Amino acid sequence: MNENTALAEIEQIPITDELALKNADRSKAENESPEMKEIATAKNIRKLVLYPDPILKKECKKVEKFDSSLKSIIDEMLSIMRESGGIGLAAPQIGISDRFFVCNISGKPEDDMIFINPKLELSGKLVSGVEKCLSIPGVSVECKRYPKAKVTYKDLNGNEMVQEFTGKMAIVIQHEYEHTIGRTITDRMNLTDQVINKRQLDRLKKIAQLEKEKQEGLRKKAEQERRIK
Repeated sequence: MNENTALAEIEQIPITDELALKNADRSKAENESPEMKEIATAKNIRKLVLYPDPILKKECKKVEKFDSSLKSIIDEMLSIMRESGGIGLAAPQIGISDRFFVCNISGKPEDDMIFINPKLELSGKLVSGVEKCLSIPGVSVECKRYPKAKVTYKDLNGNEMVQEFTGKMAIVIQHEYEHTIGRTITDRMNLTDQVINKRQLDRLKKIAQLEKEKQEGLRKKAEQERRIK
């Protein structure tokens, strides 16, 4: 892809038989829409938070402790990102409301990037491209992004770092950074995007509601069993 064009596969979910058909009947899944297959894939990625979970709309708090616990969380995030076939993942997407994210646009472990408490300085002429999000499977949104990003951030040891990025990496950084301030690609939808994606967003809301009801049922059942004992 030309780096002057905004990334069209940000956090794109690969629709593979191994993941999309897990715990499902193969013949039935073959008749599902690509959007529903993306949902099935996302639901099988461990600990991945899906729209419309409220944590995706919360502004994250600054990281204060740079310890082994933080390193462990980031190692897990990198694993989840690779497992999903993504190129970026922010803390809220695994249910943590802290200000950090990881990126890797090459897929090579040595190119893993970790940004803690990031601040961005953006520049250049806005470019437009279609973006997806692991937490909002099946949804595509036209987004305008800056082609250059100067990032001031902390590394795993709490040391301040300053780096400049262009093209694809700059766009991924902006996408992930927005997760840390409570914004997602749904906040960038124009009227056309809203119409195109309405059905899929409604599906995701329905799935979330059914899951909530399921968990509430399990909770009540567990309470009843405790009372019997």
